[in-house]
Formats: sequence, structure tokens, C-alpha cells
Amino acid sequence: MLPLRRLGQTELLVSEVGFGAWQLGNGDQWGGMTDALAHKLVHQAIDLGCNLFDTAPNYALSHSERLLGEALQGKRDKVVIVSKFGHQPGGGLDFSADGFWRSLHGSLARLKTDYLDVFLAHSPPMDVLNGQHEIWPALREAQQQGKIRHYGASVDYAHEVRETLQTTDAQVLE
Repeated sequence: MLPLRRLGQTELLVSEVGFGAWQLGNGDQWGGMTDALAHKLVHQAIDLGCNLFDTAPNYALSHSERLLGEALQGKRDKVVIVSKFGHQPGGGLDFSADGFWRSLHGSLARLKTDYLDVFLAHSPPMDVLNGQHEIWPALREAQQQGKIRHYGASVDYAHEVRETLQTTDAQVLE
């Protein structure tokens, strides 16, 4: 079994090795990925002690979230699901509050769950990482509604980490 660690500023205990679900549903990459193989990989990961699953609506045009939701049926209480928002399945970015809510509800439906453990702004522009941007109150509202347990951002550079930590109440950074 994999050792567990606390995730960010949360009470969540997650496996030291997580399952990045980008490859699920990407039939044109990884030598082909059938739905059956995707389900099998998720189940094997759980059997090996992995409880952290990371996906996003733009992974395989949302098919990653659908496959993960199918594979996790009956196992929801055993896993931590992380998804993201901002990058659109067909391309483009939408970090507006309206886009946030559309993305959240779409992810919940595809993942077949009524809440996400973590919801992250997915590689947003710097102005989104400022705590004054409209997504931060939307994230807090979704948390108060019980649709997400924790929130934060998925970023690429140290200056983005600093900005997020200094200006927001993000609980998780990726």
C-alpha cells in the first residue's frame, strides 16, 4: 500500500502517488486507450493503494472525467477527486465566474458525484491568481454549498505560487 500524506491546507489524506487521468480516453495517444482499459487502470490503482485522482474537462475532450466517473462508481468514499476549470474541452480559456459554474456542474455530472474534493483554477493567467478576481468568491460559494470541499490553483511557475499564496485563501496548489 502507498503511504498517505496530508494534501495542502486540508484534512485530506492522499496517497503519495496520485493518478493523473490525462491519458484516460486519449485513444490517439499512449498506444490507444479503450474504455475497458481505462476502467481497469483506475481499479488497479485503487487496489495498489492510490486514492488521489486528478483530471480536468479538457483532458480527452471531457472523456477522461466520464471514464473516471464510471470507474469510481461504488468507490467514491475511498478516493479523493481533483478536477480543474478554465481550459475548455474544445480549446480556449474561460475563467469567468459563469464559466466556473458551468465547468463545475459539467464536471460533477461527468464524474457522477455531487461534490469534488478539490477544484483548481487550471493554469490561469496571472490576473486570475490575484485574490481580487471573481473566481475566488465563486469558489468560496461552491465550497459553502458543499459542491467542492477545497479549492486552489494548478500553476507552473514559482512567481504564480507566490502570487496565489500571498493574495488568495487557496487551500491546495498543484
